[in-house]
Amino acid sequence: MALTSTGEAVRASAQAIEIRNVTKRYGEQVALRRVSLNVEPGEFIAILGSSGSGKSTLLMALAGFVQINEGAIILEGRDIAPVPANARGFGVVFQNYALFPHMSVIENVMYPLNLRGVPRRVARLRAADALATVKLAGFEDRRIDALSGGQRQRVALARAIVYEPAILLMDEPLSALDKSLREEMQIEIRELHDKLNITTLYVTHDQREALTMADRIAVMSHGEIVQVDTPERIYREPSSEFVARFLGEAVLFSPATAARLLTGARPASARASDLIMLRSEDLRLEPAPGEACVSLRARVHAIVFQGDSWLLQLDTAEGERFAARAQRMAAARVAALAPGDDIELHVRTADIHCVRADA
Repeated sequence: MALTSTGEAVRASAQAIEIRNVTKRYGEQVALRRVSLNVEPGEFIAILGSSGSGKSTLLMALAGFVQINEGAIILEGRDIAPVPANARGFGVVFQNYALFPHMSVIENVMYPLNLRGVPRRVARLRAADALATVKLAGFEDRRIDALSGGQRQRVALARAIVYEPAILLMDEPLSALDKSLREEMQIEIRELHDKLNITTLYVTHDQREALTMADRIAVMSHGEIVQVDTPERIYREPSSEFVARFLGEAVLFSPATAARLLTGARPASARASDLIMLRSEDLRLEPAPGEACVSLRARVHAIVFQGDSWLLQLDTAEGERFAARAQRMAAARVAALAPGDDIELHVRTADIHCVRADA
């Protein structure tokens, strides 16, 4: 962020950032292993992974709170890895919000401006603007402990954007919220990102959250980025068995098994080391009219109602269990099924993909 002599902010343009072969070790443990990622100006990148994948370590390394052992973090042509956190100028929202309970809402939001020597009058005006941006106008003098979880999250977000950073880093900011509020805030954060024209890196373990919010998703596992792509492509065309299973419900067969089970048009060719993948929701009780499909026979093991859909647990003749998901429009067909029934399912050939099997 740039400030004038009176403390007024000069809005920064969204910036690109390059993570180049970053490695972080804690003793013998490797938390990040030669991680590389190019982020374009104004892009919203979700860093997605399970617990222990290295996603939060990567974000904290970007923020400057974790010192890397190898590699570079390039911002505007220079390596900022040696630059201390308070000199990087990034906005950061922590998982636990890191709000000061002894301060009022507006004092929390003013805090980073106070550290930068912004005159108090200007800082208060800017903090009030930031609170209005996150829909907390009128909350300036509230105590932090009097706020709901969603309101605290908004205060943390206001504090992160009050000095208009070019890059915003967010570490699982919605994980403590209930489902409905979390989904509401996902849309609000994405809208705020677009409105402010910033570059956002957003850490989450929630696959649906990443798919909802991101321009691109970087999937992490064991300290490495294993795939980077758009939400639709990473869901529809995962590069590996791990990514296929981690995002959504994947049905995976070896090529030999698929050749025995699937009849009709042949699925995409695959190496013997690959797996044939399709998504549970792409298995239909009726063939898609006018489209090339293959069919698959199976026996119903269980039928589970899950509100907006039914989960069908199915067994192949060889005893392999997999799942199909039937939407509510198929209610009549599902109602006629019972465990032990033999059924025929259909899937479009366009929905069948090859993925690399995990070692």
